[in-house]
Amino acid sequence: MSFGLCKPVQISDEFSDDCKKRNEEIELEIMKEMINNKRVVQILLLGTSDSGKSTIAKQMRSVFLDKILKFELVKSKRKINEK
Repeated sequence: MSFGLCKPVQISDEFSDDCKKRNEEIELEIMKEMINNKRVVQILLLGTSDSGKSTIAKQMRSVFLDKILKFELVKSKRKINEK
């Protein structure tokens, strides 16, 4: 019994080169994301109300971020105006 009809399909060199180039671009993007994700640390703060969760979060932001985000300033301004 012969399997002569089951030959792999030949892809043209031009198409193959495009695929290789796109594959390299994707691999590079994946490596960049992996490097960026190594820097991300997520922390879950648990506790009852008035236990200092937001205080710890604010202190960590002030220590680890160089500048306060504009969004946080607007958010804080709203909270102050509500009180």
